[in-house]
Amino acid sequence: ASSVLRWLSARRPGLAARTIGIRPESLAIADVADANGRWTHRADVEAVLPTGAEWIVRLRALGATLFALTTRDPDLRSGTSVTLAVDHASIHLFDEGGSRIDEPTPAPLAIGARA
Repeated sequence: ASSVLRWLSARRPGLAARTIGIRPESLAIADVADANGRWTHRADVEAVLPTGAEWIVRLRALGATLFALTTRDPDLRSGTSVTLAVDHASIHLFDEGGSRIDEPTPAPLAIGARA
């Protein structure tokens, strides 16, 4: 989570968030070249769980187990390494007491800027 908070702090000076939340459907498995200003990080696939109309992808990154949810077959295998990406607008922020921080959505990252 600290890498996400550092990434957001560079875009939101004075950010007071201490905890983040990302919904599984907002966590995308992406091509690094297609990041488009989103936060990205490498992760290892632990399992791909078909549930009927959706797939749950269990991942290991940042010292934690994360879950991504997709409606398209992710065509991944356990043990492979992938790039996770999430749009800044899909990151939920919480203060030290656990209360949600509602901050204005920042402007999109300029083309060519580094995430």
